[in-house]
Amino acid sequence: MDLERLTNEQYFSALKEMFTSDGWQIFQAEMKANAMNINSVEQTETEHDLFFRKGQLAVLGNLLNMETTIELAEKEADKDAQNP
Repeated sequence: MDLERLTNEQYFSALKEMFTSDGWQIFQAEMKANAMNINSVEQTETEHDLFFRKGQLAVLGNLLNMETTIELAEKEADKDAQNP
C-alpha cells in the first residue's frame, strides 16, 4: 500500500477496519496488561530504569489512545474539507 497515494477517506477507513478486528482487540488487551506491569515502580532499581519505563509508558499510551486520536483527526479533516 502506497501511503502517499491514500486519500483521507482510504486512510481512515483502513484504520477503522483495523480497530474492529479481533487482532486489534487482543493487542489492546495485552498492551493494557503490559502498562500495568511497567507502571509499577517497585521493580525500578535505577534512574535509568525509571526513565526507560517512562518512555515505555509513553509509547503504550499512544497505542492505547490511537483509536481516539484517529477519530479526532478524522473529524478535524472532515471539518477542514467542509471549510476550505
